[in-house]
Amino acid sequence: MGDQARKLRGSYEASRSDVSLVCGRAALADVLPPPDDLDPAAQREWRIHMAQCVAAGTISHTNLAAFQALAEVAALRRRAYRRALREAPVRTTAAGGTKSNAAWAAFFAADTAYRNWVAAFGLTPKVALPRLPVAGVEPLRAV
Repeated sequence: MGDQARKLRGSYEASRSDVSLVCGRAALADVLPPPDDLDPAAQREWRIHMAQCVAAGTISHTNLAAFQALAEVAALRRRAYRRALREAPVRTTAAGGTKSNAAWAAFFAADTAYRNWVAAFGLTPKVALPRLPVAGVEPLRAV
């Protein structure tokens, strides 16, 4: 049945309107507290990055699970960096050669994951994500 026939019967529901397209894609206007199950370092990163994402208008309630991963990776990156600084970038082997230090490899892996998450939330200068509309402040529109 077409839309006109449904309107005549009274069973028409707009399923592709602007409001339905942005359902769940309204930006958070307030900084949310971190979950209780995060360790203190990840909670600190949550507070820092949440304020940045709210100011940038790039976070909504639909991507909070991904944002939790960002906070955890940021805390891991900080710990890996501090450990890597205590050790040399290379170490000597028993045969007299050199090889990369595992602490630095762990830091580089955590740093790569962190940079990917930061770009996903539009927190890098090169990434300019469109700002999400804030519910109640302006009319919702498709993004």
